[in-house]
Amino acid sequence: MEKVLCMSPSKREAVDPISIVRGLDARSLQWVQFVLGGLICMMLASIYTPTAANAQTQPAALLQAEPAKQGEYQSGTVAPASLTTAARVLNLPTFPSSEKQIRINIRYLLVDDPTRKAIYDQIGHERVNTRTQRLPDSKPPTTFVDEGRDLNSSRVIQSTSCVSTSVLTHEMTKAMLQQVAESQWSKVTAAPSLILVDGQEGQINEGVQRPFVVDVQSNSDVPTPQAERTETQQAASRPHVQVLDEGTAMRVRAVSLDQGRVHVASEIVNKRILEVRSEPVFGTGKASAVMHVPVHQIETAAAAEEFAYGETLLIDPYVSRQTEVQVESGVPLLSKIPYINRSFKNTAAASQTLHWMVLVQPVHP
Repeated sequence: MEKVLCMSPSKREAVDPISIVRGLDARSLQWVQFVLGGLICMMLASIYTPTAANAQTQPAALLQAEPAKQGEYQSGTVAPASLTTAARVLNLPTFPSSEKQIRINIRYLLVDDPTRKAIYDQIGHERVNTRTQRLPDSKPPTTFVDEGRDLNSSRVIQSTSCVSTSVLTHEMTKAMLQQVAESQWSKVTAAPSLILVDGQEGQINEGVQRPFVVDVQSNSDVPTPQAERTETQQAASRPHVQVLDEGTAMRVRAVSLDQGRVHVASEIVNKRILEVRSEPVFGTGKASAVMHVPVHQIETAAAAEEFAYGETLLIDPYVSRQTEVQVESGVPLLSKIPYINRSFKNTAAASQTLHWMVLVQPVHP
């Protein structure tokens, strides 16, 4: 063991450090540990002390920034912000988003007359709400101009409209889909889904666009310099094309309420081109021009209901269409013999009326 020599005015003697520590009581030993710990902390602090150039951290720089001269923070208020990507990953957001997402399951159904009647018989008339829209009032007469030339025309085909709704339980919805599956001509045509933010709306579009020549104008009506026109251009006419939509568009909004309930608002727009005629138009050039005259039908149905999650909203917009189907009938006697009946069948084309219905089912977030 190494000895430490302590010098004194009178004499020199060897002192053992371990014996000194053993001679201390518990209180003195705690003070020695405290002093040694403080010395170690001071040494570490002196090693990691930042320089004067980097002494100012980014939060201090934000607090010492000049207030904005305009905008939301012109009063001098500093917007809280995350400093680095690591800080955003490690720290939870100060104000977490309270928006919930609601899933909307939608089913498009095409049902024939017997299946549709069976569905309403199962639901019961007391659970069905129906609203009929009457024909609008007649359009006021056209106001004549006081001077100059004026050309105007319109063609409107009006009809009454109707919509029915019903809130179905889970068992009623299951039984309704079973009836559709067992029917020969009824089917589920599509089953899209929407994921909506609580209180927001979404839209599903299913259709095509078709172009039509709906207007023909003479080149003399187009403001083109006379020097740039040729004789052929002066005699020709210029067609104008308009694109019309044909299909279905559905807009849905869902608002989550208390006690497991939800408010669903929906609008269904069905657009169809019933017929297209080709009409010769005169006065647009030396020869007549051909213009398309499409009959564009737009049917709209809107419904809003409040019900519980797990239930389904049935919407019947009274939209029907005629479909050509193939009806097979067997030959008497031979149709009852297995395998042979496949070779003796009569097939005939028939027209079947199918009705379009919609099921809207919100799922609890």
